[in-house]
Amino acid sequence: MRKGQILVAVLLVFAILSLVISGVISMWEGNIKSISAQIGEKQALYLAEGVAEIAIYSLIWLTSPAPYFSNTYTFSFTGFWGTARLEYNFDNTSNSFVIYATAQVESVYTGERYIYTRTLDIEGVRTGSSAPYSLTINQWTEE
Repeated sequence: MRKGQILVAVLLVFAILSLVISGVISMWEGNIKSISAQIGEKQALYLAEGVAEIAIYSLIWLTSPAPYFSNTYTFSFTGFWGTARLEYNFDNTSNSFVIYATAQVESVYTGERYIYTRTLDIEGVRTGSSAPYSLTINQWTEE
């Protein structure tokens, strides 16, 4: 009878320990998912800022910036891939510009697909008579 009680006690201890360990693992998995989401959002923002920077440099250094910089760019890193789209308009008469940069990052974690999108909308005016031109940013919106 004594051996049976010890066996039941040992089994009960193992059951409690397995519940505690599975709870800790579940909590870690939730934290890893939130960290993955934060990384995906930041990658999308950095990518949108990068393609907007292409438009800004072309406005600073080119006399008549052509819209051929407006393009869709793709990238791929380990665990992340996505696209970035750059559109910008420059009005020669008023020297005003509008830059619209959108980035979409896709990541896969534990078999699930997550998509993060960030958008930059930049409006301003270019001044100066020759390159490098000065830019005045009137509006910078991140979504």
